[in-house]
Amino acid sequence: MGVAGGSRPDCVFCDPGEQPLALIELGLVRVVPDKFPLLPGHLLVITRRHHRCLAEATRAELRAVDQAAATGEAFLRDAYGGEVLRWENGIAGQSVFHAHLHLLPVPFARLPPRGLADDWLGVSGWNDITRFYAEQQRYHYAALGGDRRLLPGDGATAWALRAELARVARLEFRDGHWWRRTSPHDVVDAGVRFSRWRKR
Repeated sequence: MGVAGGSRPDCVFCDPGEQPLALIELGLVRVVPDKFPLLPGHLLVITRRHHRCLAEATRAELRAVDQAAATGEAFLRDAYGGEVLRWENGIAGQSVFHAHLHLLPVPFARLPPRGLADDWLGVSGWNDITRFYAEQQRYHYAALGGDRRLLPGDGATAWALRAELARVARLEFRDGHWWRRTSPHDVVDAGVRFSRWRKR
């Protein structure tokens, strides 16, 4: 559950100074370029209060997540082109255990991408995800356009989608690690593009 006082001193997402400058700041969430982007334009929607995943967030926080994500998606479609994948690891495969939603400009036409197993559960919104989390805990959430999906646990299908993301982002697997082709320049560039986009 969330931490009393709303933050944890050992959490890098609780300290805005540990992240790139926010592009969008709402009262309950902020949107920042990912510090280590999978591909150019990779953004994060991060709750201000500390929760392990978005299924632990309040309804007001989830409304703010959706509002911020919609603005982030509009920016990414205009500035980077293509569709925008919303992705959350929901305590299954997270590297930072603080609620955050990835926004990734990807060339996927549908969920799941062609060739991957279609054993995702269709969901209508956060209420379905919150209910699932209360019963089963581990999940992945993905949305593309109006198609929202939930994948229980952290099984083969989740790893297949990660592998497809890695292929699209042109990541390389060497010495037991994924190597990104992005750089700190891509993080700065996202901020520059957002500033120009907002002034239009």
